[in-house]
Amino acid sequence: MWRHEKQPGYTLNQPRTCPENCDHFSHAPTDKLYLSNKDGLEWYESSSFARRGFCKFCGSSLFYQMKGDENTAIAAGILNGPTGLKIGKHIFVKDKGDYYEINEDEPQIARY
Repeated sequence: MWRHEKQPGYTLNQPRTCPENCDHFSHAPTDKLYLSNKDGLEWYESSSFARRGFCKFCGSSLFYQMKGDENTAIAAGILNGPTGLKIGKHIFVKDKGDYYEINEDEPQIARY
């Protein structure tokens, strides 16, 4: 249902930064994002600077867009596999749970 051109890495958002949306995300240029079916897609203006795309039937978080940004964050779990995605960086590591270990080889950003 959703696809994008393969990117070199996706962002791993740490669980405590956004409890209602703790998915792994891939980013793609918005103009390269292809949606084969938009019937269930709804957008919610979640703040003055961003909006979220979600499934109006089940409530699953699908997309995140910062206003003025050329990219769309895509919940990696909605992509049909195999995706070939690799972790590119970890964000909000300052807020990660103590049960969560991060490979030191991947970039880490305390706050985004």
